[in-house]
Amino acid sequence: MAPDGSYRPELPDCGVYTHWPSSGTDWIHPADVATANALIPSRRIFERTHYDGTFYHLQYGDHHIRVRPTMWQPVRNLDVHIGDRVEILSDFGQSDPGIAQITDILADLRHDSVQFRLQQRDLLLPALFRRSQFRLLVPRFRLHESFYPHPPAHFRPPANIDMLIVDELT
Repeated sequence: MAPDGSYRPELPDCGVYTHWPSSGTDWIHPADVATANALIPSRRIFERTHYDGTFYHLQYGDHHIRVRPTMWQPVRNLDVHIGDRVEILSDFGQSDPGIAQITDILADLRHDSVQFRLQQRDLLLPALFRRSQFRLLVPRFRLHESFYPHPPAHFRPPANIDMLIVDELT
């Protein structure tokens, strides 16, 4: 719960706008309306990175959109992002292995899954991929908050210690 009593999800999280969530564009930051019109509605999975008190900040590749709290379809969090370089796995000879880049991340709500569009060099691959069909070239690690509170470290020298005063040396 937020301090004002409203619900705020744990961020970052992911979701999709398959429908325009509200009539008009009042729910979109005025500077982001053109970008939102180009990307919403669709099957694109946005990452909601933070909340500034008025707007949620959504990211889809290089596109950033600020929106007021609105209804969207939540999707499980992803461990890959648009632009990540991946290795396509051979899947026992079912696919041609190679190096590619993620260009689109799409929701398949009918099958409750996520699909990825990949590009090799300048060629957009015609098939959509599942997450199990590729792996990240460079794994991404995320540190989590400590489960135990640790007080900040303080330096309190004993009174009888000789201190070196650097200003006196120059």
